[in-house]
Amino acid sequence: MTDTNDTRDTNDGDGKEPIHFLGVAPDSEGARGLFDLDVSVHGFVMNASRLWAHQPQLHDELFDLIGASAAAVGLSMRHRGILVSATAATCGDSYCSLAWGSRLAELSDDATAARVLQGVDSDLSDREAALAGWSRQVVHDPNATTDSG
Repeated sequence: MTDTNDTRDTNDGDGKEPIHFLGVAPDSEGARGLFDLDVSVHGFVMNASRLWAHQPQLHDELFDLIGASAAAVGLSMRHRGILVSATAATCGDSYCSLAWGSRLAELSDDATAARVLQGVDSDLSDREAALAGWSRQVVHDPNATTDSG
């Protein structure tokens, strides 16, 4: 059993700090890959990666599915950034708003990302505005969304 009261420094970026009740994930090639990618991209190991390190194969399979689904309906990374940023901002998730807002800014520009996070879609294409509006509607009242067909 892993000690969840471990007091090791949590700023070393090695991914070996416990996540509350889960504890430290077993060392594996998949877990190391997640941690190494985080450090190379973000400079630290994200909490979500510490969670996924318990089942890194499931992480890969889920994100492969998400990528294939997005590709099947023609969603670019910018579209995905708009969807996630609008959703995160609408439900008040500051962590995802910051992470995906920053990603959207890289895919577009700072002003566009800021407007999406503020709920302003005037400079988006019709499709992008529809995606943002739909994601906000899902947060506010998912039962009020309708079939696009």
